[in-house]
Amino acid sequence: MGQNRWISGYIIATIITFLQCEDIKMRDSPRQSCINLNVRENIMRSSLECPKAESPHQECSPEQYSKSRWGTDNYVEYQPGSTSSKIILLVPHGGYEMPKHIPKRVNGCRINGECIYSHSCPNVGESTDCSAGWTGSDEYTLKLSNAIADSVHTITGYRPHLIANHLYRDRMDANRPMSKATFMDQNAMTVWQEFHSYIEEAKSIVGTGLLLDIHAHGRRNNWIQLGYTLPGDDLNSETLLNASKSSVYHRSLHTGVPFEEFLRGNESLGGLFESNGYITVPAPGLKGPGTEPFLAGGYNTMRHGSRHQGTIDAIQVEFPQYIRRYWKRYAHSVAESIVEFTKRWYQ
Repeated sequence: MGQNRWISGYIIATIITFLQCEDIKMRDSPRQSCINLNVRENIMRSSLECPKAESPHQECSPEQYSKSRWGTDNYVEYQPGSTSSKIILLVPHGGYEMPKHIPKRVNGCRINGECIYSHSCPNVGESTDCSAGWTGSDEYTLKLSNAIADSVHTITGYRPHLIANHLYRDRMDANRPMSKATFMDQNAMTVWQEFHSYIEEAKSIVGTGLLLDIHAHGRRNNWIQLGYTLPGDDLNSETLLNASKSSVYHRSLHTGVPFEEFLRGNESLGGLFESNGYITVPAPGLKGPGTEPFLAGGYNTMRHGSRHQGTIDAIQVEFPQYIRRYWKRYAHSVAESIVEFTKRWYQ
C-alpha cells in the first residue's frame, strides 16, 4: 500500500512538473525537455520543481563590474574593456528605468507626407500612421550580455567593452535614428547621444574588431538569428551574396576565403554556434530563414558596422527566450563560440 502511494505521488508530481515546465517553456538544450531534467535530478523528492529564472529586472551582472562609467542619471553604462580586446557588446533594449521626466514614445504624425517623431506633434499619440514601433524590453539581454563578458574574460584574460542602455525602450530606443528614438525630448536625446558616444569611444580603442548588438526574439523556432544587414530573401537565394552590402564588409576583404564561407561556413559565427548545439541562421545547416520572419540588423548594425566605412564589423544577434532566460546555463558556451570566431578572423 505504501509503495502504491509513493508511485501515485510520483506520477502526480511528474505531471505537475511537466505542466509547469511547459508553461515557462524551459529547455536544458534545444533537444532536451524540462521534464527529463527534473525527473533525473529530483526523483526522490516529495515534489518536483522547475528551476525558476531570475527576474529580468535585476540588472546586476553575475560578478558586478566595478569599473563602469555612467552617463547622465546613470541611464547609460560603459564597461571599458581590456586594451587588447577585439569585442564590443551592445545592449540597447535591456533597461527598465522609467523616469517620469522622460515621456513615453507612442506615435508621431505625418506632415507633408513625412513621418515626424515628436511629442509636440498635433494630436500626438492618436495616430498609428507613424508609430514608435515595439516599445517592450528585450528581457534578460543585459544579464546574458554581462555573463558573456565575464566568460570571455575568463576564457581569454581580456574583457570585452560593453555599452548598455538602462532606460526602458518606451522612453528611448537606442537602436533607432535619434528622432524616432527620442521623439526629440531633450533628456532622451542626451541619453541617446551618450550611448552612441560610448560606442564610438570603444571603437576607437579596439581599432579593428567585432561589435555584437545583443537582442531578443520570442519566436517558437528557438533559432539564434544573426543580422549582417543582408535581407532574409538574399540569404534564401541561390545567387552569390554581395559582401559590400553587409555589416562585416571590412573583414570580408581580408579573410582570404570566399564571403560565403566567412558568412555561413563552418568557421563563421553561425557555424560555431551550430557546432555548440544552437540552431542558428545563417549557418552551414540553415543558410537562410526560409519563410520565417528574420531580423537582418537595425540602426546600430548599419551605423557602427563596416558596410559604409570603418574597420569595426557589426552583427545583430537575436537570442531566443531559453538562452536569455537561463543565461547562467548558456552564457559560457555562447562566449566560447564568440571567442573562437574572433580568434579565427580578428587576431
